[in-house]
Amino acid sequence: MPQAVILAGGAGERFWPLTSKTFPKYRIQIDGESLLQKTYRRLLSVYSPAHIHVVTTREQASFIRKEIPKLPKQNLIVEPCRRNTAAAILLSCLTLAKRFGEQEIVSFFPADHLIKNEKVFKKLILTAVTAANKNEILITLGVKPTFPA
Repeated sequence: MPQAVILAGGAGERFWPLTSKTFPKYRIQIDGESLLQKTYRRLLSVYSPAHIHVVTTREQASFIRKEIPKLPKQNLIVEPCRRNTAAAILLSCLTLAKRFGEQEIVSFFPADHLIKNEKVFKKLILTAVTAANKNEILITLGVKPTFPA
């Protein structure tokens, strides 16, 4: 069964003064839900709760527990120290390989994205997971830029 990992690190520097070290971007509320909660709910349309994981820092672990109370305890991966995205992905892969085997398909999702068309999102993720399962390839999905930023 494919696994999903929500990347919930962040130093809270990009949206200052709205964010801070203790209040990263994924904690911002939109329509009564944090971006983290929106990401988790969106993934529930594709993955079972047992197959959704969150990788975060020690400082944010208790917040993650409060925001996603149904997240299984073993599905919270806590980084021993902050080392940015690549290290968080490596730690997640090593943790999940130990738990589920090395051939497991793992998808990564930033906790702070706002995706409005969730039907298209679900279709793309299912298509990507199917292709990765058939071809054992790395697939990257993104948004086509409309301007330089």
